[in-house]
Amino acid sequence: MFKKLLFIFSLLAFAFLFAKSLNPPSAKKIFDMLWIEYNRWRYPLYNDGRFGIDVTTGTGEAGGSWPRPLKNFYIFGAGIWIGAINSQGETLVSCGYDPNSGSSELWPEIYSRYTGTPSDPADCIYHFPDKWPPPKDKFPMAPQDTISGKDVWCCFSDAHAPQHKPGDTKPMGVDVYLTAYHWNLPSTRDIFFLKYDVKNVSGDTLRNMYIGVVLDADVGAYSDDMMAMVYDAATRRPRKYVYNQAKTDSIFVDNLAWIYDSDNRENPSTKWEKGTPGAVAYDFLQSPYALWDGIDNDGDGLIDFQEVDSAYIVNNRPDLIDSDDDGFPAWRDFSEIEQLGMTSCKRWPIENDPRTDVEKYLVLAGYDHTTREYKPYDYIDETPADKRFLQSSGPFNLPPDSIATLVVAVIAAKYGEEGQPYNQRDTWDLARASAEAQRCYDKNWLLPAPPFPPIVTAMPQDNRVILSWDNRMEKIPDPYYKIARMTGDTTYREYDFEGYKVYKSLDGIEWELKAICDLKNNIKYADTFKTIKIIGKDTTYSESIFVWANDKGTFYYYVDDSVINGQTYYYAVTAFDYNKQRGEILILESGIQGIEVTPRREAGNYQAPKGEIKMLTGDSLNNKFKFDLLFTVPYLAKNKEYLLTFLDPICDSANKQPIYQALITDTTYSETLITYNLPYTLGKNEKFYFPFFDGMNLTFTMKLDTAKAEPFVAFEIKNVNGSYSEESLKAKECPEASWAFRGSDYRLIWGRKPEGGLTLAEVYDLTNGVKVEYNPLFNQGRYYNYGNCWAFQSGRTTPPSDTLRDNEIFIYLPGGYVQIRKGGAINPQIKQMIQPGDTWYIYSNKLYGTAPSYNKFKITTTGMEFTDMAGQKLNVKVVPNPYIITNKWEKTTLSRRLQFVNLPNECTIRIFNLAGDLVKIIEHKESEKGTNNNKFGGTEEWNLLNQHDQKVSSGVYIFHIDSKYGKQIGKFAIIM
Repeated sequence: MFKKLLFIFSLLAFAFLFAKSLNPPSAKKIFDMLWIEYNRWRYPLYNDGRFGIDVTTGTGEAGGSWPRPLKNFYIFGAGIWIGAINSQGETLVSCGYDPNSGSSELWPEIYSRYTGTPSDPADCIYHFPDKWPPPKDKFPMAPQDTISGKDVWCCFSDAHAPQHKPGDTKPMGVDVYLTAYHWNLPSTRDIFFLKYDVKNVSGDTLRNMYIGVVLDADVGAYSDDMMAMVYDAATRRPRKYVYNQAKTDSIFVDNLAWIYDSDNRENPSTKWEKGTPGAVAYDFLQSPYALWDGIDNDGDGLIDFQEVDSAYIVNNRPDLIDSDDDGFPAWRDFSEIEQLGMTSCKRWPIENDPRTDVEKYLVLAGYDHTTREYKPYDYIDETPADKRFLQSSGPFNLPPDSIATLVVAVIAAKYGEEGQPYNQRDTWDLARASAEAQRCYDKNWLLPAPPFPPIVTAMPQDNRVILSWDNRMEKIPDPYYKIARMTGDTTYREYDFEGYKVYKSLDGIEWELKAICDLKNNIKYADTFKTIKIIGKDTTYSESIFVWANDKGTFYYYVDDSVINGQTYYYAVTAFDYNKQRGEILILESGIQGIEVTPRREAGNYQAPKGEIKMLTGDSLNNKFKFDLLFTVPYLAKNKEYLLTFLDPICDSANKQPIYQALITDTTYSETLITYNLPYTLGKNEKFYFPFFDGMNLTFTMKLDTAKAEPFVAFEIKNVNGSYSEESLKAKECPEASWAFRGSDYRLIWGRKPEGGLTLAEVYDLTNGVKVEYNPLFNQGRYYNYGNCWAFQSGRTTPPSDTLRDNEIFIYLPGGYVQIRKGGAINPQIKQMIQPGDTWYIYSNKLYGTAPSYNKFKITTTGMEFTDMAGQKLNVKVVPNPYIITNKWEKTTLSRRLQFVNLPNECTIRIFNLAGDLVKIIEHKESEKGTNNNKFGGTEEWNLLNQHDQKVSSGVYIFHIDSKYGKQIGKFAIIM
C-alpha cells in the first residue's frame, strides 16, 4: 500500500486523509521494466523515465533497496524533470517521475518513432550482456560498445499528450536517451550512474530551460526522514571540503545531497529487513555547458568558446591540453569543458508537492513554489517528514536538434551509528563515495577496470553445493588498453585476466574467501604485496585476499560439503587481473555478485547423469594421466558424444616447458565447445580443469617426467640392401627440447631427394597416427622453441637440415636424438649404406610416462532421469518435526517454513488438521530433465500459511502424498 499521512489543510480548520500517490500509476502503461541487480543496489528501471518505484505491487511501492540482498528500501521513486518556455511563451514541464502520483509524463517512443500505441518490441530497455547492443538501424544514437560492467540504455519522449495533465501541461518536444552505468568494484558497488541526453525535437528553440532529477526517498519508514547537502555558507555555493571524524583527512565534495533517517533506527518490516539505516544521495556530475555567459565558471582561465577552441588551447594554454591525463584533449573532454553546474537543490515534504507545471518550473529554477521566494539551496532541515528533493541546472537555451546532458550518481552509504543524533554523524563515507563517482566521471568512464565476473551456476544437492562458471572473460581484452597506449603507457597489457576467487556468506553481506586460483603464466606476486597498488580496496577485506597468486592454474568449479540442507547460503565468484600502469603493479577484482542457494535432497526417483571416457588414439598402457568427469549442473547433461583432441604441443619459451593444446568437439554438430591450453611443468603431478560445458566439468591429472639420458630405448632396422644393424644407432638426450617429448614410437622411411641427397621421406608417429614434419627453424637461436619436428644435425648447435650430409650424425625426433655411430667395430661408413626404402623403427622410453600430444578420446554422456520407482516405496519426511518457531532456519518472524523431503519429482501434497479440515494443497512438480535448474529436487517448502494465506496455529497435522509412484500418509507437529 502507498504510504499515508494526515494533511492539515486549513481555511478554518478541517482534516482529511490522502494517499502518497493521488493518481496511482496504471499497470497498462508499463511497456518495459528491468530489475537491475548488478552491484549492491537493487532497483527497477522503466522506459518511461522512472526508476525506483515498484509498480508490480499494484498501486506502487518502494523498489530501490540496498545493500543487496537485504530488503532495506531507500528509494520510493525517482526520475528526470525537464522544464522550458516554448516559442508561444508557455511554461512547460515534463516529468519522468511525479512524486505526488508516482506516474510519468514520458512515453517509451521517441518522436521519430511515435505511434501512440507502442507495439514495436525494439522500444524496450537494452542491457549488457543479455540484450545488447541496441539495433543501430533503429537507434543510430544508441551506444554500441559498453563502458561499465552493466550498461543499460533506453529512450523515451514527452510526445504522448494523454500522459500530460489535461488543462495544465502538454508536450514541449523533447526526446531523452538514458544510459545507466554500473560497476561492482569495492569502491563503486554502492553507486550507479544515470546519463540523460535531452534532445530538442520541437523545431523551435526552447528557452530558459532547466533539467533536473527528483528523488522521492523512503529510508525504511517514510515519516521520519530528513535531507542534507554539502553547502558552504560563506561562499553560498554547494561545495566544500569534508573532513573525517578525526580531522586528519579531507575530501573536496560538491553538488552532493542526501536523505537519511532522523533517529537512525528502523524496526523490521516489509520495508526494512534489518540493520542500521544509511543515506541515499545524488551527486550531480554533469550539467549543460556554459559557453555563452562570459564567465569563467570552472576557474581554468578559459572563457566560453575558448573551452572548445583546440587552436587557442594548443597555442595559449598547452598545460590544459589534457590536464586530467585521461587521453582526451580538453576541447573534446566533457569533464573539462565548463558547465552551468547544479544551480539549485530544492527540498519539500509530501504535503507541499508541486502540482502544476508552473509550480514544478519554479522548483527547477530554485524557487520555493509555495512562497515564490528565490532560495536555490535548501541546506538546513530540522523537521523529520516524508521528504523529496530535486537537483537541477539552468537556465539555458536549447536550439532545435541540440542536446543537453545531465549526469547524476545515485549513492548509498553508511551514515552514523544506530540511534546517533543526526547533527553528530560522520559524512566521511558519503564523501568518499562522492569522490569516487567524480573520479569515474572525470576520467570519461575509461578507467582501468577488472575483468567481467563469470556467469555462475549454483547447484543445490544433498548437504552439498556445487558452483560452476564460464571462462568468457579470459579472452576479453581490457578496454583501458587503448587509453593507456594513447597516454604513452607501454607497460599496460591488453589481456590481463589472472584468476578467480570464490566467496561464501551466510547472509549475503559478510563474505568469506573460500578459494582462489590463477593462471599458470609465470606471474607470482604473493611475496611482493608491499609494492602492489590496489584500486578500490574494501577495508573489510584482509590484505591477503588481494595478494595471492601461486601460478597453479585456474579451475572452474567449487564443491562445498560444509553445508546443511534447508539452510540458505550465498556464493560469489569474482575475476581479478594483473597489470602494470606506468610500471606500477595494478590488481583489480570484479565486485561480489551473490547467488542464493539452499541445499536439499534429490527427488526420490532421481537418477544422476553418467559419463564415460575412452581413448581412441594414444598410448593406453604407459600414459600417466587420468580424467574425472563431474556433472556440476546435472540438468544440462545430454545423451551425447564428444571428441577430446590434444593438438601439437608448443613451447613455453620462458622456462622450456610444454603447453599442451586441447579442444572438445560436439560430434553431433561438429561444433568446437572448448579450446584449452594446459601449461605443464615436467616432473610434476599437476591437475588441470577444463572450462564448463554442457553441464559438466572435466579434470585432467598428469605426471610426465623427462626421459633423462635415454629418450629412446630400442631400435629396429629393416634393410632393403646393406648389412648395417640396430647397433649402429644409439639414443642421446636433448634437454633443451624435452618439452616436445611425446613417448611415441616412430617409423622412419628413407628416401632420396630429386637432387640426389638422402632424406627421410616419412617420419610417422605410430602411437598417435600422425606425421612428424621437418622444421628448418628447429633450433633457431639455440632455443629449441620449434622442437616438435624432425631434423638432421651435425652437432646440437648447428643449423638443421632435411638432407643427410656427410657430417650429419644426429637425427632429431621430438624431444631427443638418434645418433648414428662412427668408428669402433661398426662400419664407419654406415651412412653410405642407407638406401631409399630402408625403414627404421624407433621406440621411446615410456618409463616416465607418455605425453597427451595428439591423443584422442571419446566422451559419452547420458542425461539425468526420473525413474518409475518400481519396487520402491515413498519415504517422505517433514523437517523439522516438530516445527518450533525458534529453529535455526528462521531468520525473522516474517519468514517461516518447513520442508517435505524425499518427494518424487511429481506429486500433490495435502495437509489436514486433526479435525480432517483441508489446510493446504501444494503441487510439487520437479522439472523434466534439461528444463531448469532442478532447484527443489525432492524438497518442497511450506510457509505455514493455509489456502487463504492465513497463519496456521500450533497442533498436529496430517500430510497425504499422492503421486503416480504411490501414496503416503504421515503426521507432523507445529509449535508456535
